[in-house]
Amino acid sequence: MPGTFIITGATGSMAIPAVDYLLTKYPDYTVVLTVRNTSDDDPNTKRLRDTIAKHANAKTSIRKLDLSDLDAVHKFADGINDEVSQGKLPPVAAFIANAFYWNLKTEPDLTSAGLERTLAVNHVAHFALALRLLQSFQPDGRIVFLGTVTHIPGKGAPLERIPPGLPDSLDDLNKLDDPKETDKTGKGFWRYATSKLAVIATGYVLNDRLQKDPALSKITAVTIEPGNLTDSRALQTNTPGWVGFMSKHLTKPLAPVLKLIYSNARSASVAAEGVIELALKKAHPEGRGYYSLLDEDKSSDESYDKQKQEKLWVKSLEWAGRLGSFSLFLQRSPTLPTMADPNTTLPVLLPPPTEINDTNKVYDITIGCIVMCLVASLTVLARLYVRFTSRTQGLDDYAFIFALLAYLAYSGLAIYANLNAGVGKPLWEITVPEYVIWYKILIGTSFLYPIMSTAIRVPILLFYRRLFATPNSLFKKVVDACLVLQILYLIPFTIVPALTCTPLSAAWQIDFALFAASCRIQYYYDITSALYSGSLGLDVLLTVLPLWPILKLQIPTRKKVGIAVLFLFGLSACFAAAYKLYQWQINRYKTWSGDPKWLEYYLSLGIPPQWREYGVTFWIPAMVEPTLAMICASLPGLQPVMVKGSKYLGSRFGTYLSRSRGSTGKGVSNGSSGISSGGKPNSRQHISAKGINRGGHAYPVYDDNASDAALYARGAYMELDEVRGPKISEGGHQLGDGVYEVGRPGRVARGA
Repeated sequence: MPGTFIITGATGSMAIPAVDYLLTKYPDYTVVLTVRNTSDDDPNTKRLRDTIAKHANAKTSIRKLDLSDLDAVHKFADGINDEVSQGKLPPVAAFIANAFYWNLKTEPDLTSAGLERTLAVNHVAHFALALRLLQSFQPDGRIVFLGTVTHIPGKGAPLERIPPGLPDSLDDLNKLDDPKETDKTGKGFWRYATSKLAVIATGYVLNDRLQKDPALSKITAVTIEPGNLTDSRALQTNTPGWVGFMSKHLTKPLAPVLKLIYSNARSASVAAEGVIELALKKAHPEGRGYYSLLDEDKSSDESYDKQKQEKLWVKSLEWAGRLGSFSLFLQRSPTLPTMADPNTTLPVLLPPPTEINDTNKVYDITIGCIVMCLVASLTVLARLYVRFTSRTQGLDDYAFIFALLAYLAYSGLAIYANLNAGVGKPLWEITVPEYVIWYKILIGTSFLYPIMSTAIRVPILLFYRRLFATPNSLFKKVVDACLVLQILYLIPFTIVPALTCTPLSAAWQIDFALFAASCRIQYYYDITSALYSGSLGLDVLLTVLPLWPILKLQIPTRKKVGIAVLFLFGLSACFAAAYKLYQWQINRYKTWSGDPKWLEYYLSLGIPPQWREYGVTFWIPAMVEPTLAMICASLPGLQPVMVKGSKYLGSRFGTYLSRSRGSTGKGVSNGSSGISSGGKPNSRQHISAKGINRGGHAYPVYDDNASDAALYARGAYMELDEVRGPKISEGGHQLGDGVYEVGRPGRVARGA
């Protein structure tokens, strides 16, 4: 669909024929052209206007833009974005970063922002424009950067004196100089070729960001080497006399011969056609990356260096300065820029405060985490108390003690983070120390989460093994296989977080250049997604696993359903895990257009706006999942308490109804309801073909061969208190004179 077509440096040797070709073949586009001088006093501007005048229905505008002035660059971007949002311009279909600058005659000169002019015009200005204009792009737009084969060492003869390359310290890129080299032409060409290397390297990073954003994934960025233009005016601008002489008296007259010798030699008009076709996606519609002429090609080896790409991306963000209220790539940048010296003239984001101020802090998330921790901990302690006081504890209960400790450690980190890491505060009130705590705890929980989740699942499996498994049964083998799966989950996921940064401490250092060079944030995102996905899969498996033996129990369907429902409470933890994974993924790639104030602050590069509700989108889901898992895993052990409680409440409710109806107080014998002939609740009801009788009530006795699953189904685990009854010589476990323990094979048990 026709839209707005933007070309910078529109008076250039290739730009004017490109405009002519565009208006001739694709007249429906609205064309915005930028020049340094809009007056016809500039012969090239007049030539541009004359070219446009040949097209009667052309929709064009010529706008003044000095790309060496970053303030002007940002104002231009603001203007385009406003016009698109107001409907004065159609959305941007293509942006060609055509303008260029070099100086092969003098020492490097600086812009008003303190940037070396070659770097500022060729790379930084176009980098800023590309990011600023993204909000106004069509869904399938294209960004075209201009490269040059001379970015590859050895390809710049006869002007190359120093091979182009990115210095170890990118601050040196802004003042690229070699005291050993005295040739100004060679040094100027070095700066030019290296600036184009920067364009190509950041273009790869830009494409990576675009592809990972659902809203922008169809926008493509390409860099094209248009060829060796035989009629270019560039060789006569800011070049020594001999270069201009060769261009005027040798290159142009011998152009037909040069085209036969050099495959990339061509006229500006021929090159322009290819660039327009590429910009409108008529050529390589799905293409990304680097092209020579219109052929996909390889750029220099250095341009593919991931660490250098990321460091350069970060530094470019810093050089570009204010990137407005939209830049998705500030929000999602996996690296952070270095903090500029406050005395420099570079445009910088607002620094974080130096003193902690909790005036506007909201504690809702902290309180929520504390409440969840208390509820889960008390539930687990109640389960352990019931099991140990009734002497029905097993290996699963001992394992659950470790699970509780791991959960408390994880909860403690979550609560500490919410109290001390700036959660619940606006970005502009978060200090650097709070930010450091934030990232330390993120790394800490990355290690602790797989330990905690495994610690919770293992006792659940051990409980299944004790309850349902019989020797050599298939179910026992399945449970054992699940235990092995926990180990296979635990080991790698407790190792891989250590590989996020090298050294790991770089994750929370204030040296953000070190962060950029040392950390693999996309790796961290991917590993965390895999961690949460694996945990969700294991949770679902453990929740449905007991349904298999439950369905095989020879008990009434009603009781079978009741037991199944009890175990299926674990689905709540699965839903919580799924929600946490959803929040992680949706906020990882979320497109945000909120408070512009956020992006004016330095820490917005490390705390992106989609995490402005970090407590709700991260810590609450992160706490809900293990909390529900702890509670649900404790419910079977608390069943005796729940049964007794329900019977007690039922009897009290029955008494209340009896009194409300004017009862005389005489009870009606009803063995199934638990009301005795004396009007008192009778909780000792049993179903057994084998047992003893005391006071007219049957107490089942289970022999040593009864399975735990059978006991559970028939009520042996329903009430785990002690039963007073006659002594049993066989199959029972005597605790005292007439006192027998309940709930294990070979002991007196009371049914439901």
